[in-house]
Amino acid sequence: MKLTPMIIVTYDTKHLVYKDKVRFFYALKGRGGQPGIIKECGIVQLAKTVLLVRPKQEKKVKEFLKEWKCKSKMIHCLMRPNEINASKRS
Repeated sequence: MKLTPMIIVTYDTKHLVYKDKVRFFYALKGRGGQPGIIKECGIVQLAKTVLLVRPKQEKKVKEFLKEWKCKSKMIHCLMRPNEINASKRS
């Protein structure tokens, strides 16, 4: 069975004040017809602070989180394509 490389990214927004958290989530998810980084990069949000990212988007996600001064961890893994597709439906 073919496995696809993916990255599980966790991040922390505890350092942001409320108004900046709102702005962060708008940049993440989009607002007013403007896509956020999730849509732009084809990212799957697994939980509130957990993202599933393709390796080709790793640099863009790192830069995004660095811009917001978010601490993050990246775990490189291999997934079956059907697991990735199931994550998108959740």
